Amino acid sequence: MKIKCTKKDLDALAHKQFISFPVYSKHIKWLPLGNQKDIFTEKDVGIISDDILISKLRPGQEIELKMFAVKGLPKDHAKFQSVCTAWYRMMPDIKLLDEIKGNDALLLQSCFPKGVIGLKSIKGVLNAFVEDSRKDNSSRNVFRYKQFDNKILLSKIQDHFIFTIESVGAMDPSIIFLEALNILIRKVNSASESALNQTEI
Repeated sequence: MKIKCTKKDLDALAHKQFISFPVYSKHIKWLPLGNQKDIFTEKDVGIISDDILISKLRPGQEIELKMFAVKGLPKDHAKFQSVCTAWYRMMPDIKLLDEIKGNDALLLQSCFPKGVIGLKSIKGVLNAFVEDSRKDNSSRNVFRYKQFDNKILLSKIQDHFIFTIESVGAMDPSIIFLEALNILIRKVNSASESALNQTEI
């Protein structure tokens, strides 16, 4: 990056409240080394966002900077970690064991997040039904009301996991998940081979 601020730059700013020239991440330019230009495009290795403020310059000030991107492994240092937050939960399973109608149906719907319990009118009477149990956040408010005793069953599907992965931007969350599966497969294969070798000995 090589950028210099002049009085002309300040006068050209549309927003007159600026008293300095802002330098953003969009001013960083990629200079490929070797055959990198044949392998990557500027979009592939560019900055995630163009509007990250780096500095503010006054007339006569300039920045001349060379930066080198290094690809590393999280096991070497946390700064190479592309995952922000990751967790999983089991798929909620909600079953109505008895009909719940009228005002009780409205009350039941209010006990869960929006979209979990639906209402349908049958002969002018509201009836509750499970619309989408996936949206449930394991709330237990329904157990506060005695009229729902033995009428609803809350549980988890033991072999259905919902993963939530957040990324800092270097990798797409879906790619992070697939890469994690590949690492898990390699570890399982390595453990299996080690166990077989010990058995043979």
